[in-house]
Parts: sequence; C-alpha cells; structure tokens
Amino acid sequence: MCRSIVICAVCIALGSSGCDTSPQEIVDASPPVPSSSRVFPDDGADLAYFGSAVAVSGGLLAVGASGDDSGGLDSGAVYIFAREGTEWVRKARLRPEDAAAGDHFGAAVALADSTLVVGATGSAHEGVRNAGAVYILEQRDIGWVQTAKLVAPDREHGDEFGSSVSLSGGMLAIGARSDDADGFNTGSIYIFQRDGGGWKPLSSARLTR
Repeated sequence: MCRSIVICAVCIALGSSGCDTSPQEIVDASPPVPSSSRVFPDDGADLAYFGSAVAVSGGLLAVGASGDDSGGLDSGAVYIFAREGTEWVRKARLRPEDAAAGDHFGAAVALADSTLVVGATGSAHEGVRNAGAVYILEQRDIGWVQTAKLVAPDREHGDEFGSSVSLSGGMLAIGARSDDADGFNTGSIYIFQRDGGGWKPLSSARLTR
C-alpha cells in the first residue's frame, strides 16, 4: 500500500492510493476537539482514487482524486474542504480549464495560504504524451481561479512532470519521476520561482541525482 502523509501543527492527514481506495482519515492533535473524523466526497466513484495526494494549510484541506472521470477517463480532480468547528466541509471540486482524459490531475498537491499547486502527470503538451504539467490555482472572492500552467522546458514523452510538488514562500519544487535525465526513469526535480504574477524556472532549475 502506498501512503501519503501531510503534517501540520493542527492535524495529520493520512491518505492511501493504489490498492486501497478507502477515504481520508483525519487525526486531530488538539485535545478539545474529537480525536478523529472521516472525510470523503459525496460524489465518490469507483477508481477515483480520492486521497491519492493530500495537503493541509490553516483551515483548508486539499485532496487529490487522480482517477476522477469528471473531465474524461482518469482526468482527475481536487477537492477542497474547510474546517468548520469539528467538521471538514466540502467547498469545491476543481478541474483544470483544459481537462482531458488520462491527465491524472491531482496526482500531487501542495497548499500554502491561498495558493494551490496540482500535478497532472499524464498531461500532454504540444503532442508530447505523458509529459506532465503543474497547475497553479489561487483562492479569490469568486472561488479558486487557475492562474498558471507550468510545463518542463525540456519535456519529453513519459517524464511525468508534476509527480510531486512542494511550495514554500516564492519557491516551487516539481518532481518528474520518470525523466531520463541520468538514465532510464532516473527522475529529476525542477525549481520555479514566483515572478510577480507568474512563475519562471531558475537558470539551474533541473536537478538530478
């Protein structure tokens, strides 16, 4: 069983993917609040893989469902829940503007304040299949708005750019687990920096083993 774990000062979110499609389990570390609750979508479907990625920031929880079919077979989706009292309440179900079958949007997520980063490992770009992409969404008064789509500048078939994401301040690290940079499927990491209202790759942005 593959496990994904996100830890913050308030709670620990444990997700499972692959052979186990059980929903999220939330274990609360605050003594005054009940010790556990179970989070799952009200529109869950077989093989949606809800919980394939999780991220917590403040009172928000982002959950990837990389097998969701709402935009096409295995197009993927991300659910946003907000903490209200002792409950996690669903606020949004997100898909990219160009959702397509096989994208696996929600394979990786990162959440920091009002910025959500989502990996779509199966996304194709300019005919390059499974190159992968990363979407940036910002929380606005009208809801979550897609503000950017990032792709690897040297993308190749099957790189799976967006297989992992990590956001801290103005720096964003993106994994491409199947990149052949240093041998077959050895993988690499790309570093992007926030630049005004957008994101740009650093000059030494590609890291390998």
